[in-house]
Amino acid sequence: MMTSCLFQLESHWAEDTSWEAPPDLSRLHAPAPLLAPRLLAIAPLSGVRRTSAQLWLAAGPSSLRDLPLEWSMGNCWGWLFDDGKGAASNVKEVNTGSGTGRWDFESAGKKNDAPGTGDVHGMKLNGKAEDMIRQRAKAAVLGSFVADAATMGLHWIYNVSHLQDLLKKNQGAGNDLLHPEFFEPPSCPFYKYTSGELSPYGFEAKTVLESIADVGGVDGQEMSQHMYKAFKQYASGGGYLNSPSRELVANCDAGSKYPEASAFDDQANSMVKVASVVARYAGMPELVEKIKEAVKAHQNHERAEASAVGIGLVLEKIIVDGVKAKSALEWALQGHGNVPHLAKSWIKSAASKDGTPVPDAIGSMGQSCHLPGAFQGPIYTAYFAPGYVEAVRENIVAGGDSCSRAVVTGALLGAQDGLDAVPDSWKAKVNDYEALEQLVDRVIASRPEGN
Repeated sequence: MMTSCLFQLESHWAEDTSWEAPPDLSRLHAPAPLLAPRLLAIAPLSGVRRTSAQLWLAAGPSSLRDLPLEWSMGNCWGWLFDDGKGAASNVKEVNTGSGTGRWDFESAGKKNDAPGTGDVHGMKLNGKAEDMIRQRAKAAVLGSFVADAATMGLHWIYNVSHLQDLLKKNQGAGNDLLHPEFFEPPSCPFYKYTSGELSPYGFEAKTVLESIADVGGVDGQEMSQHMYKAFKQYASGGGYLNSPSRELVANCDAGSKYPEASAFDDQANSMVKVASVVARYAGMPELVEKIKEAVKAHQNHERAEASAVGIGLVLEKIIVDGVKAKSALEWALQGHGNVPHLAKSWIKSAASKDGTPVPDAIGSMGQSCHLPGAFQGPIYTAYFAPGYVEAVRENIVAGGDSCSRAVVTGALLGAQDGLDAVPDSWKAKVNDYEALEQLVDRVIASRPEGN
């Protein structure tokens, strides 16, 4: 008797077939104890296209007879794994074509030689898959910090014409409309930092990273206290605190504790916490609850929570499955992954502006710190920008609260494109980049081995 197992279904078909679409594995369904299927992206083989899906069985016997699974069309086969330990059962019978397949599993007791894709929630991933997850997770977090620092020089400039004038006047210093990153001199109207520093959002994200690195995970009470102490020290040194951060400090000064000390606030602060949390918990069943716990260390608002969970699940999809941001967002729109309804509606609204230049789309959805515009801006940028560098630049010239958007966009595109896509010249300009990398490495190292 197995206490848990994983069923993986895979379909292959030749590139030169007349089929317009792959077998629709999204139509898979099965009775308890099977949970909802999770579609996977499988790398193509030479001349062969592949698609795959996985179904997690919370419990099941070593032999499953006549298990009904539905798919649209195509030759399919599968494997049944025993709790990630490597033994596999082969499919004895496979139905070809549309309709209901009757699957007859008999324990084969042999080593798994199936494609190296682990279940996202519940099964241990093989070493190669976990290594890739760690690489993409690291790229997400560091990509977010670099994007924030690159954007800081033109942060919170809402008048786009004024922002463009600044860039035109500064061409001799290396900045222009096509190269707005690390603008000199930094010209944010709300604070005066030196080039290379993190914005207030970047600083906030750093406190979350520090807390996770110190504890080995998310502890809401500890994170709230860590943020409180860090924010007070930051402000005393001339750092700028936005509204929810000031409220957290005031509430803690008055004796409030987690979660009552958090601010009733729906601004973008919720989303800048996500990359570090996902880096620690991607592929683990507690991810969503840990995102919520991190948000409540600072904010207590339905929209703040929905935005963070939505971004977190999309980022997890990119990190775990290695898909493009656009594919991950389309996956979210299809109703997969428990993405909150609010977040799905915001993604759908943003995607409807297809074809609009990124700065114009952000202008129409809202440049400010408040949701849903602060959520939709980075979503749209990640969906339509061709890559990390282009996304960061297009976000900057859109103006407004560009740094909160940069943190999110940098995480999504960093995970998608990898750390090599972040220019070394940009990394070199970020204050204490090496220290940030060390913190990220500590968080990554706290992931369970072979998760």
